[in-house]
Amino acid sequence: MKKIIMAVFSLSLLTVASISFAASPFTGWWRGEIIDAQDGDTISMSIWLNESGGKIVGRYCLIYQGGNRTDCPADDYETNIHGKVDGSGKANIRFESWSGRKNGRATLTINREVMTWNLIKKPIREVRFIPSRFELIKKSDIYHELKYRREFNTVSYNLSVVNRCNDFMSACNNVTLLAIANKVDDAFMLSGKAILATDNSLDFIFSDQEGKDKAELKNSVLTLERAGKSVREKGEWKDKP
Repeated sequence: MKKIIMAVFSLSLLTVASISFAASPFTGWWRGEIIDAQDGDTISMSIWLNESGGKIVGRYCLIYQGGNRTDCPADDYETNIHGKVDGSGKANIRFESWSGRKNGRATLTINREVMTWNLIKKPIREVRFIPSRFELIKKSDIYHELKYRREFNTVSYNLSVVNRCNDFMSACNNVTLLAIANKVDDAFMLSGKAILATDNSLDFIFSDQEGKDKAELKNSVLTLERAGKSVREKGEWKDKP
């Protein structure tokens, strides 16, 4: 059972912080921004792709109407783009909108550091905006930046902390804790935030939706309340920022 749990969480972490060392032109983070000529609205689009063996998986994030409208994933573990690269180097993809509409189709083509999104068909019954054509610049060769993730280990737990703001050492209200127990079959995920302390270090506070399971990371000490039990253990950051 523990092997299964660890395998599932390992796959999650791979999605969160995978690096492609292969020379894939598609793999990485792409971003573009345009100003609509009609209403002056700034539209930004980011696409994260991982290509291996001619197969592509990834996700997109679309922001428009001054940030009041978004079509973005809830977290970094989700993917909504799947496809293949053909012999000409063009990627034919199928995608879902983040509202759950399926069977959208588009092509991706690359010319140097510019990738062009060409919409073939919107997802079925999708009424929200999806650009018909969009040019994106490659910002990174990394599918997901490792600078946002750090590992913290104690005697009882191996933890991965993912900070989705500017970098890992930023105060942030969108932080995730992934935990795997070392000695028992237990693995869990909590959401939380990073708070900048007076000494410029970060304190992390997490809980589940019901507020029953809670965790804190302060001064390299894990304090955990889970399933009616309390744990307090000193640990170490495996890869310090």
